[in-house]
Amino acid sequence: MSLITILLISCGGGGGSGSAPAPVPSNQAPIISSSPSFNAAENQTSIGSLTASDPEGNSLTYSISGSEINISSSGVLTFALVPDFETKSSYAAEVSVSDGSLSATQDITVSINDSDCEFDTMASFDYCEFE
Repeated sequence: MSLITILLISCGGGGGSGSAPAPVPSNQAPIISSSPSFNAAENQTSIGSLTASDPEGNSLTYSISGSEINISSSGVLTFALVPDFETKSSYAAEVSVSDGSLSATQDITVSINDSDCEFDTMASFDYCEFE
């Protein structure tokens, strides 16, 4: 009886560089790049814009929690009602941006800047108190 020994040696066949690079996912979540803090003038509905992008260039859908702040299809933030600093000086919400498969969220805060100008809803005009 004869004994045969076979020795197998493997080098990986990759040219000796070590580990293979990690595969890049085919779809990555959108990225929100705007600041989480906004300042808005009292008695105005305009807040600002949420800035976001998708690594693959997919179209984005915006949404926001709550009912005090609205967000448009292009990320423009506005108040649902005209803010009054004396009633409420800060608002918070969570915004979400989706590419249809993946999403990113960010908590935002909107601080209201107090103004000496008041809006008279009955007479429909603005006036400022100067001292």
